[in-house]
Amino acid sequence: MDKELAQKRVGEVLNGKYRLERFIDIGGMGVIYQARNIAVNRTIVVKLLRDDLVSDDESVIRFLREAKAANVVRHRNIVEVFDIDKTQSGIPFIVQEYLVGESLEQLLERNKEGVSSKQVLNLLIPVIEAIGEAHARGVVHRDIKPSNIFLTVKNKELVAKVLDFGISKIAMSKNDIRVTTTDLMLGSPAYMSPEQIHNPRDVTPRSDVWSIGVLLYEMLSGRLLFDTEQASVMMVKICTEDPRPLRELAPATPIGLVRVVNCALSRPPQGRYADAAKMAQALREVRENELSTVSGGISPVTSSSGGLAHAENSSTDHPMPTLGMSPVDEEESDPDRLDWLPYVAAFLALLVIMFVTDVFAPEDFASSARVANLGTYVFLVVFIAAMIYLAIPVHNKAEDYSLIGLRIASTGLYGLGAAMLVLFGGLLLTSQAFLYIAALLMPVSAASVALGFSGTGFMLVRDSLFGFSPNNKPGIVMMVLASFAGIVGLVYVFKVISNISGS
Repeated sequence: MDKELAQKRVGEVLNGKYRLERFIDIGGMGVIYQARNIAVNRTIVVKLLRDDLVSDDESVIRFLREAKAANVVRHRNIVEVFDIDKTQSGIPFIVQEYLVGESLEQLLERNKEGVSSKQVLNLLIPVIEAIGEAHARGVVHRDIKPSNIFLTVKNKELVAKVLDFGISKIAMSKNDIRVTTTDLMLGSPAYMSPEQIHNPRDVTPRSDVWSIGVLLYEMLSGRLLFDTEQASVMMVKICTEDPRPLRELAPATPIGLVRVVNCALSRPPQGRYADAAKMAQALREVRENELSTVSGGISPVTSSSGGLAHAENSSTDHPMPTLGMSPVDEEESDPDRLDWLPYVAAFLALLVIMFVTDVFAPEDFASSARVANLGTYVFLVVFIAAMIYLAIPVHNKAEDYSLIGLRIASTGLYGLGAAMLVLFGGLLLTSQAFLYIAALLMPVSAASVALGFSGTGFMLVRDSLFGFSPNNKPGIVMMVLASFAGIVGLVYVFKVISNISGS
C-alpha cells in the first residue's frame, strides 16, 4: 500500500468517534495511525486493514479473528485492545492503547555487546509470564521478536509490552530475516522454530518458547542465533545446525541461565519447556538463586516518543530510571492514568447517594416542601450537575470497554440526576405527586449505580486489569469498593421493594 495514500487519511474520523491524527507506519496487514477518541479526548492507536487486502476475505477474517485473540488475554505486559470495528465503508480496524517509548529492537541496536543477565531477566520475565498467560488461554503469538516488544515508562517504572499479539503479518520484504515473511510463512525467519519453518501452520506454545530463547540469546550475546542476512540460509541453519555456545559469546552469563536458553533452543519441540509459563518459572529461579547479588547496567539511551509499534527519536538531558531508558513526560507516557478516577469517584459518590436517598423518604417530602429554601435548591442543582458530570465519563468508559456493568451504572447516575430534578420541581410546585415519583426513582437509580459498579469491579479484577493479590493495593481497593457497592445495591433493591409495597 502507498504511504502517500495512507497519509491522506489523516484527519478522517472513523464512525464519528476516532479521529486519525498522524500516520505512523504500514505493517504487514494494517496501516497504523496515532488517533484520538473524540468522546473521551484520549490518545489511542488505530490499525486499519490495508486497502489492498480489504477484498481478500481470508485476510479480513484473519485480521478480525486474530485481533479478537489479542484481546482474550488481559495482562499488564500485553498491549491493550480497546475496540474492534469496521468503518462505514467496511474496512476493519483495531483500536489499541497508545504507548510512548521505543521498541526492544531499537534498544538492542544501541547496545551491540548485549545486555547484562540481571537486566535481561528483570525486563523479560514479566513479558514471558504474559505470553504464558496467553498460552494458558489457547493463544500462540507466532511472531515474537524485538520489534514486537515495546518499552514504555509507566508510573516511573519501565514496562515491556508485547505488541501485535496473535497477529501474524505478511512480509513487506522477502529478504529481510527480521521481518515477517510471505503469505504462507507466518513468522520472522530469525526467530522461527524449526517446526514453524517446516509447517508454518503447525505452531504450538513450544514454538513461542523457541522464539523467546532466540530473543534471550540475542540480548545476552548481542548477536542473532546465526550470522547471516539471507532468510533462506537462516532457515536452513535453524533446521540443521547448532548455534555458537552462548557461554562462548557471553562468558558472564550464569550457567543456570545458559541451561534455560539451551532448553528453549532444543531443536525437537519436546525438548523445550511446554509453555512460556514454565520457562518463566525457570528464569525466576535463576534470578533468585544466581543473580540476587549481581548488578548490571546498560549503556545510556535516549527516549523515543511514538505509537504502538513505532518511535520517533527525541533527545533528552535527563537520566533514565532503569535499563537506560530516559523518563518521558508522565502525561505523555501514560495519558490515561487518571481515566479510571471517575470510576473510583463514583464509588465515593455512593456515600452521598446513600445519605440523600435515606433522608428523602415520601413522608418527609411534604414537610420538606414547606421548609425548602434557597440552600435546598442550590444543593439540588449542584447534586444534579454532579451526577450528570459523573455519568458522562462512566458512560464513555462503558462504550470503550463494552462493560455492561458500567452501562447500568451510568444509567443509574443519569436516573439520580433525573430524580433530583423531579424533586426540585416537586419542592418548587409543592406537588405531592412529584415527591412520590422522586422517592421511587432515587432508590431504583441508586441500586443501578451500586450494582453496576459492583459487577464491573469484580469483572476488572477477574480479568487482571487491576489484579487481586496481597501485594497489589489497587486490586484490594477495587475488591473492597466493589463489595461495598454490591452491599449498597442490595440494600436499595430491598428499599425499592419496600417503597412499592408500602404505596
